[in-house]
Amino acid sequence: MIITLSGNSGTGKSTVAQQLKKTLNYELFSVGSFIRAEADKRSLSINDFHNTIDAVDIQNIIKEKFFEIRKRDGVILDSRTAWIFIPESYKVYLQASYYVCAQRLVKDESRIEFMNMDISAVARKLSLDDETEKTYFSERFKVRYDSPENYDLFLSTDDLNLSDVHNIILQNISNRK
Repeated sequence: MIITLSGNSGTGKSTVAQQLKKTLNYELFSVGSFIRAEADKRSLSINDFHNTIDAVDIQNIIKEKFFEIRKRDGVILDSRTAWIFIPESYKVYLQASYYVCAQRLVKDESRIEFMNMDISAVARKLSLDDETEKTYFSERFKVRYDSPENYDLFLSTDDLNLSDVHNIILQNISNRK
């Protein structure tokens, strides 16, 4: 089985993906980590990478990786778009309010771009980024990535801890088998 985790920054995708990886003994592919590694190869920051490399080129690099992964079993993909390229995957969307996402991101020491930022400012940035992403995905892929009908499980994480999210996903996967 391939599991695709989608959702906005701060919804818990990466943390839940790590938990699922351990529980299921699956391989994990994170688009965010992959892009950071591609930027590092070019000695660029994430922002410089995105500003330097054409968005279409980035998507093509990622798409090639998805098609390679699609041939495997036992993989978790942490990505907004993986479900488009791997429609047979178990598709999970994690949703949370911008404010809750901002709270999580400001606390996350690995997310240095949000360090020392005001939670309200981060929430506004997330909202603006989300609108940009929605437009991009709508134009590029003709889909709304945040639409519940695209997923096997659409889950709000606002009032759940990540252990609960992990357990709900596992329960839904076992019900699918």
